Amino acid sequence: MILTNDLFYIIKKQETDKEMLYNIKLNGNHVIYTAHFPGNPITPGVCLMQMVTELLESHSKKHLILDTVVNIKFRKAITPDMEPSVTIIKTAEEDKTLKVRVSIDVEGEQYAKMSLLYNKMGKVSTLVSK
Repeated sequence: MILTNDLFYIIKKQETDKEMLYNIKLNGNHVIYTAHFPGNPITPGVCLMQMVTELLESHSKKHLILDTVVNIKFRKAITPDMEPSVTIIKTAEEDKTLKVRVSIDVEGEQYAKMSLLYNKMGKVSTLVSK
């Protein structure tokens, strides 16, 4: 399931070769929030990881497969009324692999942090864009 322009929308982005910063808006009417959790919706951790993957694929124009979750901490729940910022820093990149450090913040406070390792699988044939 593609989450870009469905569960979340990119409001603003700043990208360099090594660092990406995205401000996003969550879609509180998305079906995911009706199940997770009715009356008290929060963004599932797996959706946060998928959002990071989609942002990276859009930036790199490569299909990526999440290989290893080196470290992940969900500090606070991210609700659909928030507009989080996602900072992705490439910490290592080789021909077939990409390692990143991610911070998801709301109003300057860290809500989640991740260290992820991806396998590069080739060019993405269709990219989701804003």
